Amino acid sequence: MAVRTKVAEFHEALSAEVIDLKKLSKLCFQGCPEEEGIRATCWKLLLGLLPVQTKEWENTLKKQRALYHQLLTEVIVNPHEGEESPGGDMLDHPLNPDPKSNWHKFFKDNDILLQIDHDTRRLYPDISFFQLATPYPKLAYNAGMETLKKRVDRSCLPSQKVATTRGGIRNVSPEFRRPRAHEPYTTLKEGEEAHWEVVERILFMHTKMNRGIGYVQGMNEIIGPIYYVFAQHPDEKHKEHAEADTFFCFTGIMAEIGDRFTKTLDASRAGIGNRVASLPGHLP
Repeated sequence: MAVRTKVAEFHEALSAEVIDLKKLSKLCFQGCPEEEGIRATCWKLLLGLLPVQTKEWENTLKKQRALYHQLLTEVIVNPHEGEESPGGDMLDHPLNPDPKSNWHKFFKDNDILLQIDHDTRRLYPDISFFQLATPYPKLAYNAGMETLKKRVDRSCLPSQKVATTRGGIRNVSPEFRRPRAHEPYTTLKEGEEAHWEVVERILFMHTKMNRGIGYVQGMNEIIGPIYYVFAQHPDEKHKEHAEADTFFCFTGIMAEIGDRFTKTLDASRAGIGNRVASLPGHLP
């Protein structure tokens, strides 16, 4: 009965023509139910994705989701674009030292991507959700461009074991990890994409568009719950666009707490150093 009462309170708050964010914040502070996608809707409102006018929700989501897919094709560099002139001459190549070269940008982006990939592959290992395949992969967001996962796989050289027998013969064998018997994960099929790959792409997009902050370890822990809630929405229309919605909500959060992740601001009033130093004064 208590759950039904709480759900009814949220229905009342979310059915108004203009949402009272203060009232909604108080309700959420006491616990936000998962039923009927209420938690996802509340988070989108409080994180600035949805306007307070309910009649504008559909149009706003349509515009923001279209914008995200446009950004995917513009922000993620395809080094093969502009490689050749109409006459067949090579204009750009992997050894091009020009900072404006697509290949130069591509390799620079890979340095950031390797860091993000390392954290997202092990995102919340206690649950299998992020290792499972998403029903809405974005593998073909740009024709001819490989996925971020494949970029990382090609950037990392595989290790090999070298063993020498008593007769002096050397055997070289690739090192691999045997799957553990209790692991619930299965190898994804060609064309499938894991949920952690979606999170990786969102973080990579955010980092590319916010060079001042960049990527800092811990951002993956913030974005994980947001994407998890949106990707579990009972309405397939919302679930399909969990990636785009998560991107804008995460951007809203970082607009508020981004200074905590900026190393040059650690000692400033808004930086993490000052925040930690002031913590004892707030404790009883």
